[in-house]
Order: sequence, then C-alpha cells, then structure tokens
Amino acid sequence: MAVIEEDLRRPLLELERVGMESSRVDVDVGLEAVFVARFDVHKGNVIEWSHPLSEQSRAEGQEGGGKILDLGGLEFKVLVSGSHLVEEDYVLFQFHGLYGVAVYNQLKEPTAPRGAWQRAAGVLCRHYYYLPQHLSVLSKAAKGVNSNPGVYDTLMEYFMANTSMDRSLVLSPHSLPPVHPEALSPKQATMYLQQVAMACESINCLAEYFGPDIFRLWRALLCGARVLFMSPLPTGAACSRMHAACGLLTTKEQHYNLIEHPSRLYYVNIADIPFLKDVKYYIACTTEKVFADKTQLWDLLIDEKKFIVGKQHTKLLAKMSKDAEMFKDLQSKSGEGPAAALKYFETLNTKLFQRLMTREDMSSGEVKSLGLNMHTAVALLQDSSKPFQASISKGGTCC
Repeated sequence: MAVIEEDLRRPLLELERVGMESSRVDVDVGLEAVFVARFDVHKGNVIEWSHPLSEQSRAEGQEGGGKILDLGGLEFKVLVSGSHLVEEDYVLFQFHGLYGVAVYNQLKEPTAPRGAWQRAAGVLCRHYYYLPQHLSVLSKAAKGVNSNPGVYDTLMEYFMANTSMDRSLVLSPHSLPPVHPEALSPKQATMYLQQVAMACESINCLAEYFGPDIFRLWRALLCGARVLFMSPLPTGAACSRMHAACGLLTTKEQHYNLIEHPSRLYYVNIADIPFLKDVKYYIACTTEKVFADKTQLWDLLIDEKKFIVGKQHTKLLAKMSKDAEMFKDLQSKSGEGPAAALKYFETLNTKLFQRLMTREDMSSGEVKSLGLNMHTAVALLQDSSKPFQASISKGGTCC
C-alpha cells in the first residue's frame, strides 16, 4: 500500500497509537443511535442490534423501551458490496438526515458460516464534524462483537455517555477557529485540537495524493459541480478523500454565504441512484463501478486519480497551466506547519471573494492570477444568486 493511502486511512490504521483507550472520548458527540450489522448467510445483510431499537430488532423479539428507529436499508450502507474481500474497513455515510460512521471487521473462524464472521459497528449522529473521532471505539467494538456475539455493553456505554453535545465546541466547517487553545477549558481544547489536527492532516494528504489536480477539484466545488469520488475497496480511502475535499472551500466567516456548499452525501451505492437524480449539488464517494456509466448523475467523476468530466463541463473543469504553479506555491508552504495547506486555501478563497465583492470588472490576467479560467470566472460572476455580478474584459491569456 502506498504511503499516501496509509495517510488517508491513518485514523483507522493507527487507532492504538492515538491513545483512545476508553469507551468515552473527552467530547460530547450527540449520538442518535448505535448499532451492529452483520452478514447472515440465510438473510443477507441485517441489523443485528441497535439502541434505540430498530423496527427489525423489535420484530425479532429484542426488548427495550423508548422510540423505535426505522433503520431499513442501513445494513447496505455499512456492509459495503465486496467487503468480504478485506479484513477491516470503515465507511462514512448519510442516512435519513443523520450522519454515520461504521467500522467493518471480518474474523476468520472455521466454525462460522462460510468460514468467517462479518460485522460492522456504527453510530448515527447529528453532525459530520465528529465522524472520524468515533473510529477508535467502533474498531474495538466491531472486533469485540465478532469475538463475543451478543455482547454489546461497550457500545451501549458509549452511547449513554455521548448522547448530548455542547454546540459551542463545534469547529466551524468553513473557517479556522479564531480562538486560542490556552483560552479554552481542557474539554474545549481537546475538541479544538482534535478537529484542527484532522482538518489539517486530511487537506495535506489530499494535496499530496492529487498534486496540481487539487485545484481542478477546488474549481469544481466553487462552481457547484456534482463531484463523485470512485475507488476500489477499502471504502475508507474514498470516504477520507471526500471528507477532506470539503475543506477546500475553507474561507473567512463573512464570506461563508458567498459559497454554495455541497450536500455531503459520503458513501453512496446503487440504491441511492433515484435520490441522486434530484440532488442539485453534492459531493459523495462510492466503490461501485456502475456509476461510471451514470453520466447524468455527476459532473466530475474522480476515479482514483483520474478526472472524468461530464461533456457539459469540459471547459469549465479543464486543466490549467496555472495549476502546476499554484501547487508549487502550496508545497513551498509545507514548512509553515501542519495547518499550512488549510490556511493556503482559506487565503486563496478569501482573496477571491474579497476581489469579487468589489463588483469591478476583471481582466483575463487577473482571472488567471486568482486560479480560475474564463469559464469558471464567468460561472461565478454571472450567478444571479451571488451579490458580485461583473464582467471580464478581453485581452491576455487566461489558461
């Protein structure tokens, strides 16, 4: 496995190193549900257990009070097609308006049906900010329920300890936090540092993986393109790239509403095709090759490192000679610390929107200096929903 793939999957590969030994992380994460899914040789994918109870669990005789969840279809989100080919994996996903993360584990056992137990332990929560922070506990839980079927104490304790959330601790998804860790309580500082570290590391890995093409991805997101990452198993690598790509729109608080932020769908499969037809602007990932033929569902398909652009957006999302120059500039910032890449895109977006807000006409040379081509600039400047309509003067070379 290449070094960059290890970096992208580091939250899973280095669970023991990060030192999360207990079932209680030092943050409130607002869990809505916790569950275990398994592959059953007779029934296929099933939700084996959940809290609160699912309709399926209640029908199978599991006892418990409180609300009943509709988890129908969740088992196919977390037990990804082909997962029997890997021993461990993880997936980020959206389900009925909630966000989720699950860790899959396969335990080889001669007495088990087909020679192995296959289970995934996961959580559903209200916000995507926290998803990677659950990986440590879920990895241990998935291994635990495979080794001791029917024992869910660890997951239950984790759920009970993390059902509320202090919203003041949420790191803004669109800007670097203005506070300094020393000014926070120990609990707030823990949240702050964990989220900043994850954001910085993921952007750095994304830049290393895509090279200059990271700026094509940036332009695609700026212009409201439907972006779908596609790659073979493990699913976690594709989810990590998608999660990191959202950070390319990092900007100052006052410019947040100037960007149309994509719907974060995370992992999608063929069952999501009817839904995707109606989503105007999204970013998602998949391992299912059938999506390569569903050209009506995406504007930019990123097949591992290969960028496949829909026919209607060929010029809009074309490569630029400026990309290599900007990537070299980005690399030169690497010595400025782990947040260098994230700050680079924040500065880039801030400069762009400050200029657009002047509403003054732009020259083609200025368009290029901002990292855009003529087509992306026109798409931004002529968007009637934005407050910065302007024109681009002719002359010079843009691309």
